[in-house]
Amino acid sequence: MLKASPKKSSDFGGCADDRRCPEASAGTDDKFEVCGPAAKPPIFPNRYRSYGAGPFFASGSIKIWLLRSRSPAKVSQGKPLIITLLTDFGTGDYYVAAMKGVILSRSPGTHLVDISHGIEPQVVLSGAYVLLGAYNWFPPGTIHVGVVDPGVGSSRRAIILRTQDYFFVGPDNGLFSLAVPNPVEAFEIRPSVYLPQKISKTFHGRDIFAPVAAALSSGVNPGELGSPVREVKELPALAEIAGKEIHSRIIHIDRFGNAVTGIRLDLLNSEILPGSFQLGVGDHRIQLQKRFYADPPIEAGRSFVIWGSLNFLEISITNGSAAKALGLFCGQEVTLSRP
Repeated sequence: MLKASPKKSSDFGGCADDRRCPEASAGTDDKFEVCGPAAKPPIFPNRYRSYGAGPFFASGSIKIWLLRSRSPAKVSQGKPLIITLLTDFGTGDYYVAAMKGVILSRSPGTHLVDISHGIEPQVVLSGAYVLLGAYNWFPPGTIHVGVVDPGVGSSRRAIILRTQDYFFVGPDNGLFSLAVPNPVEAFEIRPSVYLPQKISKTFHGRDIFAPVAAALSSGVNPGELGSPVREVKELPALAEIAGKEIHSRIIHIDRFGNAVTGIRLDLLNSEILPGSFQLGVGDHRIQLQKRFYADPPIEAGRSFVIWGSLNFLEISITNGSAAKALGLFCGQEVTLSRP
């Protein structure tokens, strides 16, 4: 498990890190090149792209460019990388398009895939669940960007996580803790030439996470984008066993109104619940389990529990919305009682 390391304050402004400052390096570090206002950014070899161009870098405002980069592990040279996006932004505003524009401006040819932009606003746990269901179906080298970020602009860190096969980029608020319980490496994103000099306090998806994802897809080593950290934030335990009861909560409500609880199959000895089981949620007591949605008996409006495709226990109603019928919501407590 990663351990804590000293945290550095940062406003993500300009050349705040003296390790990236030409005055501090005095031209002695071969990773940096000091350039005048009229100079052009270098062309990175192969897939590498210059980050001195684009809407966030005014002409002549960038003094240095990193020249030494590395490609992510397990990525075949020459193949376009995939960046996925998961947010609570919805699709009615400019937010998702702005992030995509930043990425494509800096890493042309990158394949962008939308996992979801329909996460319930500010519900980090729901975003973590949806990411868990999708991330590992992508090929090695994929970069997963997640932005469900109620703490944007606060002291919460911006992070990069690296696993054996993937990168994860987003806020350090537990969003990645279900998909990445044990990252190989973790980095706190720091000010660098890959980020704009002025960063919005309310839109880190555009100004931090998208540029960092584009840099990673161009082969930049995550160590050039941030400082190593030894601990990242995790979500609270999804379920707790107390005697003959399992206490949990609703972690996600899907498009069909199925309410996913935090009770996982691996907490039980069998996928078949005891005949006298009871799942309590609010004022409701559910005592019917089904193997699939059309499993008889089919009774209009009767709720039941079912193991979903990620092996979480779900509350459902055949051909209806359990969330609407029972008044369920994310974060609501549930209790599974066993004889």
